[in-house]
Amino acid sequence: SITLSHQVAGGLGLLERENAAIMNESLRPLCAQTVRAFAKALDNLGFRCPFFLTKNDGTLISASRAKNLPVLAFSSGPTNSIRGAHFLTLVTDGVVIDLGGTTSDAGYIQNGYPRQASSEVRVAGVSVNFTMPDTLSIGLGGGSHVEFDDAGNATVGPLSVGYKLEMADGAYIFDGIRLTASDVAVASGHACAAPLREYVEREEERKGTQGTCEQRLTTVGRARVDAAWQRIQCMVTDLIDVVKGSNDNVTVILVGGGSILVDTSSVPAGVARFVTHKDSDVANAVGAALGQIGFVLERNYELPDNDGELRRKFLDEFEEEARSRCEKAGALKSTIAIHGPIELRMGYMPGFRYRVTYFAVGDVDDSAQIDLHHEDDDALDLFYGGGADEDEATGGAAGLGSPQAKRVPSPEPLLAEEDPMLCGVPPATELEKNAE
Repeated sequence: SITLSHQVAGGLGLLERENAAIMNESLRPLCAQTVRAFAKALDNLGFRCPFFLTKNDGTLISASRAKNLPVLAFSSGPTNSIRGAHFLTLVTDGVVIDLGGTTSDAGYIQNGYPRQASSEVRVAGVSVNFTMPDTLSIGLGGGSHVEFDDAGNATVGPLSVGYKLEMADGAYIFDGIRLTASDVAVASGHACAAPLREYVEREEERKGTQGTCEQRLTTVGRARVDAAWQRIQCMVTDLIDVVKGSNDNVTVILVGGGSILVDTSSVPAGVARFVTHKDSDVANAVGAALGQIGFVLERNYELPDNDGELRRKFLDEFEEEARSRCEKAGALKSTIAIHGPIELRMGYMPGFRYRVTYFAVGDVDDSAQIDLHHEDDDALDLFYGGGADEDEATGGAAGLGSPQAKRVPSPEPLLAEEDPMLCGVPPATELEKNAE
C-alpha cells in the first residue's frame, strides 16, 4: 500500500509531511485489524449497516477510509469528550477535562468546537503537521496509584490499576490491595464522591461485606488522605492553567467517570465555575454519536499587489467551494457552518502569496440516497467524502503538494507544480509516463 503525504498532511513543512505519511502507513495494518474487529462485533450483534469512526477534529470518517487514513482518527477520544461536553452543558467556550480510569485529558472548546493545535504537533516525540486537537493528558484517573514517602508527601499516578479497579488487585473500596485516587475521593468525605460511595455500599450489601470499605480506608490515616486529596486538586488546577493559555477566568466542564476526583465546592483561582451534567460519564459516547460531516479546504493564491478587493473575491470563492464540497460529502445544506478563513503568508517567496484554510461542518443529510445495507467501500466513500474526491474531501483536502490542487483564479495562480514542497519532483503526468 502507499500513503501520499497530501492525503494526511495539508500543512507546510517537508519533514513533518514525511513523518505524517510514514506514521500513517505504519498504522494501517493495525487499523485494518481494528476495523475488522469492529465490523465483526457489530455483525454478531445483528447490525447490518455501515459504521463510522470519529476523526481528530470531531467529524465523521467512514470505516473504509479510516483503514487507509488512520492518523486522521487515532486521537479522536478527547475530541469526542469535548463535543459531548458542549452538547450536554451548552457551554460554548471553556476548558473540558475528561477524567477516566488512568488519565485526564483536557482541551479547550471554542464556539462549541475543539480548539485545534496551532503550533508544532508532536506524536510520541515525532513532529507532524496533520490536524490534531489541542489537548493535554496527565496520569491522573480513578485508578491511579497513590503512594507516600517517609515525610507523608503524596504521589498520584501515573501508574494505574485501570480496568482492574473493582477486581481483587484493584482499589481498597472494592476490597482490593491497592490504594487509588478513587479511595482517596471516598475517604475524603467530599460530596463529589457521594455517588461512588453509594455504589460501594450497595456492592457491600449485595456481597454481605458491610463496613469493609470503611475499615480499609481507616488504615490509611486522615493526614495521608488529606495530603493525597490536596495533591489531586493541585494536579487538576495545574492542568487547567496550562490548557486555558490566558489569565482569564474560564468555565471548566468535568466529564468522565473520574470527575469525582475534583472538589467542585472549592473553585481555584483562574476558574469561573465548574460545570457538570448527570450524564457526563458518557460524554465521550455522546460526542461520537453527534455524527456531523466535516470538510477541510486548503487553497493557495497570489496577488499582484496587496489588493484587498481581489483578496476578498478569492476568499468568497473559496468559502463557497468549501460549502459546496461539504454538501457533496453528505452534509445537509441548511446546517452547514463555515469556520475560517485561516490565512498564512507564505514567506521567502516573491509577491503576495497566501495559504488559506476553511473548515465546513454540517449535519448528516438523511435524505441523501445511499444503500445503508450495501457494504461496498467505494459506495460509502462516494457518499462520505472519499472515492474520486478523496484528496479533497473530509480530512484530505487537496492543498500544497497535491497533484490535484485546483488552479486558483487569475492573476497568475499558484499551481501545484509550483509547490515548494515538490521542488525537483516531476509532475504527475511524467511520473505516470515513467511508470509505463
